[in-house]
Amino acid sequence: WVSDGEENGFSLSRKLIKDKNLYALRVQKKVRFSPDIIQEILIDVNNYDQFLSNTNSIKSYELNQTNKWVDAYQYIENNIPFLDNREYCFRISKESLDDRDTLSLVHWYLLEQNYYETEHLVRDNKSIYLNYGAGLWLAEEQTDQSVILSYIIYIDPGGSIPDFLIDKANRVSLVNILKDTISEANRRLVLKNS
Repeated sequence: WVSDGEENGFSLSRKLIKDKNLYALRVQKKVRFSPDIIQEILIDVNNYDQFLSNTNSIKSYELNQTNKWVDAYQYIENNIPFLDNREYCFRISKESLDDRDTLSLVHWYLLEQNYYETEHLVRDNKSIYLNYGAGLWLAEEQTDQSVILSYIIYIDPGGSIPDFLIDKANRVSLVNILKDTISEANRRLVLKNS
């Protein structure tokens, strides 16, 4: 990973993905609560609109679930002229990636376009379906009882957007998602302790 600086206390870094023109991006923040609450928040797809700051432009719907994963649909309305809206289905899981995995909280990946019939959720014939993307949430406990919370994402937003704009949009989105999730965790902890 190569450092990409800090933004309001969030550390950013990037890594070039082999055979791709885009970077995987990582944002990190030190927190002082159990990472279990982050896992709980992220698996609860139907309540994303309760805490994500850009809920006016994102709609999330749970499609299916088992005791190991949740499948969901997201629609992202774009307010930038000449850019189409985006949509995708994804599977999110709190299962470990492998037997040696001690850090991951949640991981997700995009599902193929025809995996689910989603036309009934948002009627938009002009949206672009995203095919390539994945994300990983990590929690690394520190000796001072804090936790380094990380969110790593690789996503190709499709369409004919220059790579530097894709990286910029992913960077802003990544920081906002981590910030919103931490705020929601703090809110839930206050409610739980009151």
